Amino acid sequence: MYKQIVLTLAVALGCNYSTTCSAKEFARVLPAPKMAERPLTVSILKLLTQGEKYENRRISVRGYMIDRPGCKALYPTAEFAHSGAYESAIWINLDPKVVKVWELGKVSAYHNMDKRYVVVTGRFTSMEHGSQGLFEGSLNEIDGIIMCPAYKEDELGVR
Repeated sequence: MYKQIVLTLAVALGCNYSTTCSAKEFARVLPAPKMAERPLTVSILKLLTQGEKYENRRISVRGYMIDRPGCKALYPTAEFAHSGAYESAIWINLDPKVVKVWELGKVSAYHNMDKRYVVVTGRFTSMEHGSQGLFEGSLNEIDGIIMCPAYKEDELGVR
């Protein structure tokens, strides 16, 4: 009885052995399990210059975040942000109810991260350009933000 069930299942799944299927054949006919897509770590400069290479991919990118009502964007540095270089920034499209923030090993709900260096993980698209079409692309489906430690300006040699 057991052999008949295995044989019937093998035939139904499209296997061509007379008694059982190999693991490779089961993999061919059964759908692959859904696994979380591991994000690529990408520099913001590569993202800005080679955006089409990362289209619709999950990525992690580090930058300086401006987080104000109506404008959430990631810039390469604070200087770019303060000069208003929108074309050198990525629009951040996030849902505060979903996003988790990691800071100093602790996880918390989303809170304002204006003027902070962060690592953002989400799905990139160069087809959306944010508010008024000013940005180089956007990050969507954001599920996490890591806040980088704050440094004093004189520690970095920046004034």
